[in-house]
Amino acid sequence: DRGPGASAALEAELRQAHAAEARSRDQAAEAQAKARDREAQADQSAREAAQAREELRRGREELAFVRDELRRATAEIEELRKKRDKEEKLSADLAAARADSDLVKAMRHGMDAQRAAADRQIEDL
Repeated sequence: DRGPGASAALEAELRQAHAAEARSRDQAAEAQAKARDREAQADQSAREAAQAREELRRGREELAFVRDELRRATAEIEELRKKRDKEEKLSADLAAARADSDLVKAMRHGMDAQRAAADRQIEDL
């Protein structure tokens, strides 16, 4: 048989055990809340990472499009340069042909003048 002291000691132990259990429950609830917060942060980070990957994908697509446009524009510029060079050569050839034609005309005019002078000299004889 236990005395009133033993019963009081058991009561004190029981209260301590209840307090320890309550503290453990509080700590577990706190740890669970922290775990939920970390999980929510991880979910947010995953969403942000997915969004960043999507933005990166779109950026790469845009870069590829711009590079294609640049290649096309560069090829077009090269074609225009070739056409310009060809036109400049044709223009130079045409100017040379005109100069040759003018020279031929001048030579004909000179020959016509010489012929007329010769005809006059013949008539004078």
